[in-house]
Amino acid sequence: MSGAWRCDDKEVAYPMFELCAELSVDVIQFHKGVPFGLQNVEDLSPLDLEGAARDFREMTFIIHHPGLPYFEETISIASRFRNVYLSLSGNIGYGLVAPRLLQGQMGRLLMEVGSERLLWGSEAALAGGPAAYLDAFMDLEIPEDLQAGYGYPSITRWDKENILGRNVARLMNVDIEAKRGALSEVAG
Repeated sequence: MSGAWRCDDKEVAYPMFELCAELSVDVIQFHKGVPFGLQNVEDLSPLDLEGAARDFREMTFIIHHPGLPYFEETISIASRFRNVYLSLSGNIGYGLVAPRLLQGQMGRLLMEVGSERLLWGSEAALAGGPAAYLDAFMDLEIPEDLQAGYGYPSITRWDKENILGRNVARLMNVDIEAKRGALSEVAG
């Protein structure tokens, strides 16, 4: 027995989701994929989020690492359920060590999920700081051969701004322009 629980468990998870709704907590994040140590990888499959996303449509479910090694399953879920977002933590690191892999993943995510439901995450805290990851992300392009060969869109400045902060601001009900104004007054 692994001790894992499932997000579609009506005895364990659903009462938690109902309590979250009562408390006005409407964004919940889940670590899926990428096991820690000897943890069972099947316990981290994102498939249990389908039922939760369908049954709690007013909630937003965030899947980290887009579910690696369950990338295909995660894309399938996020493309069908508008209340499922993907945090790119773990994937962004490929920009430094395997840029072609990241280009392909990002092309696929942009094509099937869209930049409006992708969230920045770098795991930079585990590797010494975000600057290198941010630079690599800002330089990221989807190559012409991937666009022509797979139909992937290019990644635009708007897409990058969505991923880097607009999306999470929207999820957390943060008015970016009001915050900019307040910060400029403080710095002022």
